[in-house]
Amino acid sequence: MTLIADDNSQILCSCRNISSTGAFLSVVDSEPALYVGMSLQTKMLKKGQLTNVRLIVERIQTDGFGVRFV
Repeated sequence: MTLIADDNSQILCSCRNISSTGAFLSVVDSEPALYVGMSLQTKMLKKGQLTNVRLIVERIQTDGFGVRFV
């Protein structure tokens, strides 16, 4: 999954866990400068349609980071 930050930088991630309200992601490439409250966006399938999704970083851990879907 590719996430795009507000400054248009891209973050390549893998999804470790997902629910209807958020997800826990791991960074695949280099360690980006993430911070709690950071706004990101991506495209995901929703009811069979590719949809723009906005995410907010809620927590950062050594093995990944948690986001909430907005």
